[in-house]
Amino acid sequence: MPSRKRKKVFYTLNDIAARLDLGFVDIGALLAERHIRLCTPVAALPVEVGLWENEGEPDQYAVAEDRQLLTGLVDLRPQDALAIVRHGSGTLLWLDAPSPGFRRVIGSHPERPGHDVTRDDLGIRHEDLERLTAMLGGDEAPAAPAARGRGVQPTHDWDACQLEVFRLFYFEGVPESKAALIRHVQAWFAAKGRKVPDESTLQKRLKDLWAMFAPEARRKTA
Repeated sequence: MPSRKRKKVFYTLNDIAARLDLGFVDIGALLAERHIRLCTPVAALPVEVGLWENEGEPDQYAVAEDRQLLTGLVDLRPQDALAIVRHGSGTLLWLDAPSPGFRRVIGSHPERPGHDVTRDDLGIRHEDLERLTAMLGGDEAPAAPAARGRGVQPTHDWDACQLEVFRLFYFEGVPESKAALIRHVQAWFAAKGRKVPDESTLQKRLKDLWAMFAPEARRKTA
């Protein structure tokens, strides 16, 4: 009689790979499309919490409000999780937090902020595993796509555009500037034979994505 898989609080990436037949590239794609969130266990990890002023703007700055010691499972920001899955290890300087809040990792050593983790330290919670299992291999039939109306269709396929941006970030890295990202997206539309959006439209469409992933670009050029 086959053994029943135990219910756990935390499932590592190796657990996920074994249960759902996923590789690290698959997990990276799920991260990029925000189908999963990765977390890691910590014990008495010092963090600074507060709010972003002018969030998403070039002049955004952090306003600290308190310091806390975190114990338990903490969520990673998608861009940090992607980098660690891709490279195998990294130092967490920030944790995920609801907008416009932030959680900055102070760490145990005042002269060396951050918290070092490896790919083996990352995983997901039980409820996230259940949701992911249902999405990838559940018994329920997928919902039929909504029928398109007969009205005016969108000028640009923004869903496909967003997937291309995630593909670029994950496989080729974050461009050195937002302007470079806009040029890439315009070239992608042109290569697909589609109408190319103007720069002002892309500035608005890519604002949130760039705000999320720009820190990695700044680290590359520092």
